[in-house]
Amino acid sequence: AQLVEVADVFVARREVTNAEWYAFVNDPATLARIAERGERSIVPREPSKLMAKKREDGAGYEPARGRADTAVYGISHADARAFVAWKNAEAERAGAPWVFDLPSGAEWE
Repeated sequence: AQLVEVADVFVARREVTNAEWYAFVNDPATLARIAERGERSIVPREPSKLMAKKREDGAGYEPARGRADTAVYGISHADARAFVAWKNAEAERAGAPWVFDLPSGAEWE
């Protein structure tokens, strides 16, 4: 064990919800990325199937399980990084004074 000091961080009180995740998934730029790379990128999934379904209007995806306020799951670290980049772009457009990131191992401890 060792003592490690890290800069001040704020950690969200709850996990990213389906509503937040699917706002990212259904952003036109993200939908274009999915069309280019396939649904196995960004869209929540289990090893054998997607955990999302196409919306009835054909304009994106919605969760196949859970509610809007349920924590999203079935995403990769790369997916989470893409979400953070999108979230930061949204915050910058809104003039928000903060930057989002995933916690490092030391910050998580």
